[in-house]
Formats: sequence, structure tokens, C-alpha cells
Amino acid sequence: MNKITRILAAGTAVLGMAILLTACPPPETTNGGSTPAEPATPGIDFNKISVGLPSRTLDFIGENATALAGAREGRKVFFGNAEEGTTPIYCRELDTGKRQRIAEVKLMVPGSLVASADGHYLAYSRQRRRDLYIDDPNVTAPDYVALVHRFNVATGEEETLFDFRPADWRRYRSDQYMPFISADGSTVYALGYDLDQLTLKQHLTEWLAMEADYRDNLGTAPEPLSKSDERELRMLMLAAHVRPLLRELGVVPLEEGEITIEERDAMETLYRQLGSPAAALMIWREGEAQLLPLQIPERYAQSPFFILTAGNRQLILYVAELGQDLAAPTQLFTVDLETGAVSEFTSFTGVSSSYWLDPAEEHLCLLYNPTIIEERRVLTETHLRRVPLAGGEPSEITLPGDFLGQVDATADGSVVVGQDQDDLDLYAADTATGEKKLLCRALSEINGIFAAGPGDSCVYMENGVLYQIEIPTDPPASADWVDESYFESYREPILSFFTAAGYEVPADVELEMEEHQGMGAHEIAAELRNPAYPGQAALTRYQIEQQRVVSLWFPLGSTFDIDPELAGTDLDYYDARALAEELLDRVGWLSPETRQEYTPGPNPLYDARTDSFIVIFRDGYWLDEEAMDQWVYNADCTVRVHAADGSIAEMTVSELEPVYDQPFDISLDNAIFNIRNIPTQPLPEDAPVIYDTENYRLAVGQKRVEKEGPVKYETVLEPRLCYEIDVFTEEEGDLIWTFIVDTETGEVLGQLNYLPSRMLPMINM
Repeated sequence: MNKITRILAAGTAVLGMAILLTACPPPETTNGGSTPAEPATPGIDFNKISVGLPSRTLDFIGENATALAGAREGRKVFFGNAEEGTTPIYCRELDTGKRQRIAEVKLMVPGSLVASADGHYLAYSRQRRRDLYIDDPNVTAPDYVALVHRFNVATGEEETLFDFRPADWRRYRSDQYMPFISADGSTVYALGYDLDQLTLKQHLTEWLAMEADYRDNLGTAPEPLSKSDERELRMLMLAAHVRPLLRELGVVPLEEGEITIEERDAMETLYRQLGSPAAALMIWREGEAQLLPLQIPERYAQSPFFILTAGNRQLILYVAELGQDLAAPTQLFTVDLETGAVSEFTSFTGVSSSYWLDPAEEHLCLLYNPTIIEERRVLTETHLRRVPLAGGEPSEITLPGDFLGQVDATADGSVVVGQDQDDLDLYAADTATGEKKLLCRALSEINGIFAAGPGDSCVYMENGVLYQIEIPTDPPASADWVDESYFESYREPILSFFTAAGYEVPADVELEMEEHQGMGAHEIAAELRNPAYPGQAALTRYQIEQQRVVSLWFPLGSTFDIDPELAGTDLDYYDARALAEELLDRVGWLSPETRQEYTPGPNPLYDARTDSFIVIFRDGYWLDEEAMDQWVYNADCTVRVHAADGSIAEMTVSELEPVYDQPFDISLDNAIFNIRNIPTQPLPEDAPVIYDTENYRLAVGQKRVEKEGPVKYETVLEPRLCYEIDVFTEEEGDLIWTFIVDTETGEVLGQLNYLPSRMLPMINM
């Protein structure tokens, strides 16, 4: 039964302020009575605990990291994320935990970073503006040229490997080179195509298709449409890289008028004569650069080739066709590095996840899930195939799990680490014995995994965070192993919440939990699975400090039977509000005596995509309890109710401590000034908006401290008293923003945005 692959630490996807709580110590209940080790990485304020081995937090690098590479034998990880055009590269040593900022790479091509196996060298691509790099007015594309570099980690020296300014190299320029590096870092490869020929062929293909449509519709389409198509065809035919070639064929294209038969025939002739774009392998070896044109078999002349893996003496290519049939084999090729001859090597039918050359470069190793050809279905089991490069029959074993997508292995293939797609847990598998060992349980899909050394350590990425697991010979016997009893004290309060909410929880419900501590939060993320609803789950968060459930989410619909009083059909907003109020009373969220309905703007919140109403309630306290003249909101609750049947899609509650002694040193006028001058969203004084200072509210917000790393991240510092100010459009009176501004410092601590998404680029959000 698959788990629901969602991010739990971030909470549910409902409106309202996301409130994180100050961290507190974990409970003293683990295997053997010890507490799981805190992360050893200095400066990292985050800890994740699940059943199994501890996952040490290495770094926050963001879900869309610009650069990420591992050095298997060197036991290092390299990573970075672009900041204003520059990518800082960090090195993290797995054995010592030491992190070092080793380089600042300008205009790095995202995803191009690779590392040698020993970690001594990196390779990557950097972009340079074409007009500043190639001094030739006839070269007009692309706007940037990618240059492959090698970086010496020890000395910090960077060298450019290939020069695309000479005529024989220039035609292979590109703006997106993805280099490959050998295990010892002495050889770097890149594969390129003749860009001028490729661009021309794409241009001619588009022109011929457009002209055929134009000719077919000429007699039936309205006159303006025909003229518009005609002008576009002429513009493409008169392009600087096409017109001279037509003249060589004896055809001078006209500036205007109907496309003539001679012009069309000339364009088709040019297309036929062009042939397939030339491909070349660029090789840098020990200081020497070589351009090796490839000799591709005729039957593959039209196929797009890519590098699969490379070593010092061997290089494997593959063909990647868009929309390839699952039943069609994937063909792999070898390259003669002396002549450039490309030869069929081997093929497999299935979906591959990882591939590499063994240390002796005698075998290609491939982790893949085979396809059942007759059913056009991918098997839910992963295979390890070893193919001799010198010829001979490949060997293949079936691994004890379905590791499709997120899997890696040691260089000799003896140990495989990966996330099993059946339960999403992380395992290590011994390929000789077929034994599978649990490393740790997980509640969401990871984004990549890397095996270090002989398989005694692995690094994986989950939700933009890098983690490391040290792998002992017998994981359950390790002193660091966390067993089920660690989470036992949380089971009863979580299940009681569901019962109080009117759900019937069966005795055989499956409950899996994960603890998160740091970045201002300390909570249990839990997944409940009802065997009666296979493939579905309920996701919830339990705040340890408050000792209560604070969120509930049914990603694929409710997985438990509900009290009939908490249901209905064809609900309107007011029905949904009444149902939400009943639910809050049952679970004890917000006091019924003081909570207030909150609707931003004049209309109820309705999500047409999911046919659900979003109901928001708020609660608070009197700033002056005796005078009772200033009400401050410090809690809110959001419930999303499906209109069709009254089922709850998600609900969340958040509450901050009251703030009584903070001064009001900032006036409302100064607060408006600070709102208008937010660095990421400055608004001119004459912007057509209205700041509603007459109906402002007081609310408790959170001040966060920004921390520096491979990416910037924020952690909670303290609750702060704030002005809550709405901003409306001047003419329509539509609510577009709500800001919260610190009453003492004037700092803008948060905002809610109600603008349509299509308007966001216009205001530089």
C-alpha cells in the first residue's frame, strides 16, 4: 500500500497564518532509554526522527538547488543555489561534518555540476554573453554560450576546457552544456550538435508545416488570417540564415505577396539537402582539448543522442525519444574515442534509475525496472544489470524492493540504497545475499539519494533538506536505532482527536509518525491509513509543546466514516460555516464565546477547482483587560469543506502567546510608509491603492531571524504585537493585500496576498 507522498513538515495547504512554535527538548523515550543524537552539523537548527537510524541534517539547500553532486570515494557532497546570477559552491565532508564555501560561480548552467569520485575536481558549465565572446556579426544565436570548466577543489583554480571561438568549434556552441567527468577527474566530456545546422533544420521544418496549413486554408480562411500567415511565412523565409541559401539555389525570395511554387520548392529542397545535424564529442584530457566528430549509424541519424555515463577509457551514449513506448527497448551505444565511431552496445526494456561504470571500466552497471512488454507495464521490482563492455552475456539480479526513481549503489554494485516505492521507506540491500535492511521510515518522497564509500553511509534530499545516514552492519542493533516505542505516547492523543472530530477509527488503523524539531517548531507529523481505504491516508500534525493536534488533511478524500451530523449535500457557504463551527466545538479549537468569523473582502472564500468553501475563524484577547477597548487576534483556524457532501478536506489551527507589554512607537502613517517601501515590493506614493487605516486591527505576528547557508531560511524568534492593515484597489475597492507591521519597530513581518496570480508579475512580487 503506497503512502501519500506529501510534505508534512510544511503543514496543510489552507489559508490562514502558519504559526510555528518555539522548540523544546524531545521526550526521553528511545531504544535503550537514550535520546537520539542531536544533529552534529554546526549551525543547523533542525532535527528529524523516525523509526530507524537517525538522519543527520547536513544543510538546507532548497528544493530547486542549482548545483548538487556527490563524490562517492571522497565521501563529500558539493552543492549550491544561485543568488543574483552567482552560485556559491559548498563542500560538505561526510566523515567530519565540515562545510566549506569553496567557489563563487557566475552564471552557472543549472544542473551542470559534476564531481570526480575522489572529490578532487568539479566540472560545470558557465554562460557568457555571445556578443562578448564571439566577435562575429553573422553569429546571432544563442544569446549565451556555455563554457565548460574544471575546478580544482584543493587549489581553487578554475580553467576553461573548450574554446568555441575557432571556426571548427564554433558551430558546436550551445547555451546548456552538461559535462561528464571521469572518476579521477583527469577527463571531461561534453556532447554537442552543429547549432547552425540544427537551428536551420528546425526553422525549415516549422516553415514547411506552416506553409502546408496556409496553402490548405488559403481558399477558405478569412482574408485577414491569410494575409497574416503570409507575412509570417515571408518573415521566416527572409531570415538572415535562410535567404543566402535560397539564393544559392537560384531563388530570390520576394519581399511580399503570395508564396510562389518556386519559393516553396526551394525551401523543401533546402530541407532535403540539409541532412541530419552533425554531432561531436568534446574531450578534455590532461590539459588537451579534442573535438571528435561522431560517426552515427544511418538508422539513428535522426535520433537525439545524450551521454549516459563516462570514464577515462569508455563512454556510453543513449537515444532519448520523446513519448517513447514503454515496450520499446532503450538502445545504448559505445564510442570509439579514437575515431568517433558510434556502435550499438546493448539495450534494455524498462525504466532506468541509475547507471555507472565499475571502477575497472569493464562493466556498465544499470539499475532499472523492466517492462512487461505485452501489458506495457513497468514491473514493481528493481533489477541490477551488469553488462561486460568487452562483449559477453550480461548478468542480472532482482533486488528485494521497488526502488524506481530514487536509488544509488556503491561503485562495485555490492550495496544498493534507495527508497522503496511500496512504502516509501529507505533501505540498504546487499546484492550478493538479497538481504534488505531498513534504514529509516519516511512519510514523503525523497528527491535524490547518494551512496558513499563502500555503502556505510548515504545522503538523501527531502523537501530541500540534505540528510546523511550512517549505516552500521546491523542497523536495529545500533545504539542510535529508534524503535516504535519512541512514538507510543503520541498515539492516543492523535487517535482521540479523530474520535472527538466524529470519525470512526478502526482498531486496525495504521499510524506512522515522524518528529521534527528546529526552525521554530517541535511537532509530530503523522500519517493514518485505514485498511478499508487502500491507497488513501489522513495526514496530521501534533504540536508537542501545546500537546494537541493542530492540522488535519485528507489529500485524496476522507478515509474514515463520519458522524452523520457532520455531513450534508449541496452545501452553501453558510451550511459549511455551521458544519465547521460544530467541528471546532467537538475538537476544542478556539473558544466558542470569543471566536469570530473572518472573511477577507466582501465575499466568502470558495475554491472552484475543488468545489469547497474555506471558512476562517479567529480568536484573541483584550490588550487592556479592564478597559476592554483593544482586541488583539492571536489565533486563527481554517476549515475547508467540500460543498458536494460536507466532508472535510483540511483544517488547521494556530495560536501565539499574548503580548501585553510591547509599546506603540510606530504610528499608522509610519506603518504605511514601511509597507510602501518593502524592498521586494516597493510601491510609489501615487499607486492607485487605499490603505485602510480606519479599520485596522491588532494581531500577534512572528518575528523571524534569517539564517545564512547554501540558501537563506528563516526561523521563529518571538511573537510580536502588530498592526494588521488591509490594502484595497482605489477604483474597484477590491482587497488585494493584508500586511502586519510591528507596532514598536515598524518592521513588516508578514502579508496575505489576494491578487489574481496573473497580476503578480506586474507588481514584481
